[in-house]
Amino acid sequence: MMHFKFSPKILQRLGEELIQNPDQGIIELVKNSYDADATECTVELIKTSAIGGSIIISDNGVGMDKDAISEGWLVYNVNELVSIIRANTQGAVCDHRLSNSGFANFYRAELVANLYDFKFPSLLITQYTEMDTSFSIRKWRHKIPVLLSREEADASSIAKGIEDCTLELSGKIPSTRKPRRTIVRITNINVAKKL
Repeated sequence: MMHFKFSPKILQRLGEELIQNPDQGIIELVKNSYDADATECTVELIKTSAIGGSIIISDNGVGMDKDAISEGWLVYNVNELVSIIRANTQGAVCDHRLSNSGFANFYRAELVANLYDFKFPSLLITQYTEMDTSFSIRKWRHKIPVLLSREEADASSIAKGIEDCTLELSGKIPSTRKPRRTIVRITNINVAKKL
């Protein structure tokens, strides 16, 4: 048995935005049967005039197996996605704002930071570099060796970025990435006395 977890945005897109009324929903499901090369499709309406009724649509088409469902429809948390990436790839290129599409419930900056903890080469691409760096990326920026804007993200800059990331993960941190300590000197502190 498979348990499903969907992002609320996916449910909204599949529900309100895609299907405007119940009749259209049934038509879409019958169309899915046709898309799956079904030669037969049966629609059963069971107590649909009352709350808790059921609609069962069955067909003899080629359906999706468990892997197709889990790879295409389930929402992963960061740790699950880190495990999948580490097991199946040699590096990761992440788009920071994919979470806005509704297919993930976290920013990719968090994913890159988690991959960094495993010394796994990855880089982050964002469309809004200045704004994201100051706000949504800031929390994880120290674990993001390479941040590219969409304009500068091409094959050569991505390859160089993965190379730079690999160097940093091996301990060769460039001077541009080394944190600088700041000395703050506080003088003339006035303490107000309460009467």
